[in-house]
Amino acid sequence: MKFKLAHKLFLAHALIISVLVLAFLIFSYFSNQSLLSNAMNGVDEKVIDTLTPLLSQHYQTQGSWHELVSHQEQWEALVNTTFFQVFLSLSPKPMPAPENPAPKNSAT
Repeated sequence: MKFKLAHKLFLAHALIISVLVLAFLIFSYFSNQSLLSNAMNGVDEKVIDTLTPLLSQHYQTQGSWHELVSHQEQWEALVNTTFFQVFLSLSPKPMPAPENPAPKNSAT
């Protein structure tokens, strides 16, 4: 069976488009993974910087890590609270709603 030239061109274009779309999707996936990973690493570093003095203070007052190790919920609360404080402080602030001036009375 012989294919017409139009069919051959259509298949060639479809193949090229499919390869380009696939390449774009692969590039987008790895690019987004890298950006997200870098952003989360930055957050993690700031969390550790914030958590370090808190842990140091805890050790100075308690003299050991026993209380944090034996009470997992206390450790999770400390870490989660610190993480969310840092994460929310780094999140972009919502833009305020634009102020609408009072409508003018158009009675002339």
